[in-house]
Amino acid sequence: FEYHESNDPEWRILQPLMGTEAAAAGGVDTRPHPKRGDVAVFHPGLFGQGGGDPGERVVYLTFDDGPHSIWTPKVLELLSEYDAFGTFFVLGQYADNHPKLIRRIVDEGHTVANHSYDHASMAGMSWSAFEWQIRETERAVGSDIAPCMRPPYGAMDGNTKAWAASLGYDVILWDVDPRDWERPGAGVIADRILSKVKPGDVVLLHDGGDQRSQSVQALEMVLEDLSQRGYRFEPMCQ
Repeated sequence: FEYHESNDPEWRILQPLMGTEAAAAGGVDTRPHPKRGDVAVFHPGLFGQGGGDPGERVVYLTFDDGPHSIWTPKVLELLSEYDAFGTFFVLGQYADNHPKLIRRIVDEGHTVANHSYDHASMAGMSWSAFEWQIRETERAVGSDIAPCMRPPYGAMDGNTKAWAASLGYDVILWDVDPRDWERPGAGVIADRILSKVKPGDVVLLHDGGDQRSQSVQALEMVLEDLSQRGYRFEPMCQ
């Protein structure tokens, strides 16, 4: 376990490597593997029903680790202001805690997708643990959950995509990661997105997991800039 005193109370004690360590103790090869071509390279099949013509000025905004009682409503307010729609990769344990926020996300036209129950790494995870993480999040969200999942940390092994498919899910990663979790400043986060984003890209941001005021401020900058450039923002996996 790791203790992070500066994090929000819910995120001060973390277990980021527990799944990998348990697998290693059981004799599973947990050495890093090269990224699989069908996962690392985005194509329409990874976008569910999103990811249309890459020439269209469409960006897919995605938000991980919520719902959070403070930051998720602020994200939703900004999206509504810009007539934008996003995809929320939620953790089941927080969906259990905030069912009204899950309902609000859906009612406002966004997608709720699966990000595991408690943010355990899926690299080296056993099938039974993987299935539990996915099914418990399904239970927490209910029938509105979309058929897409994102592994915590983007950590995958050779089983992840096939196991997800067997449970009815597409794996969705990202094209642009501004590393907002570093909290380098809202302007830096926004610049990291705006300097790289292009039509059809999936952008990774966070609405949970820590203090996310910088992420919210950066989101407003991105929405304003890209809207002025004629972009629209669509949900994925609907």
